[in-house]
Amino acid sequence: MTAMNWNSWRDLIAMGGHGLYVWGSLGMVLAVIAAEQIALAARRRAAIRAIQARHPDRRQHGATATKETA
Repeated sequence: MTAMNWNSWRDLIAMGGHGLYVWGSLGMVLAVIAAEQIALAARRRAAIRAIQARHPDRRQHGATATKETA
């Protein structure tokens, strides 16, 4: 097993000759996570708009309309 210590920042970035693969993979993972968060937020907004369109008398965050009984 290879030791996990580096003599300089350049050695850390190079990762023993595998730096392009390591840092490229890390970059892709971060890009996918960011894209998923953006897509999730868009789906949530769309779902909230759809619910509000079907139930205009109700508000977001669990508030429900009250009916007065007279």
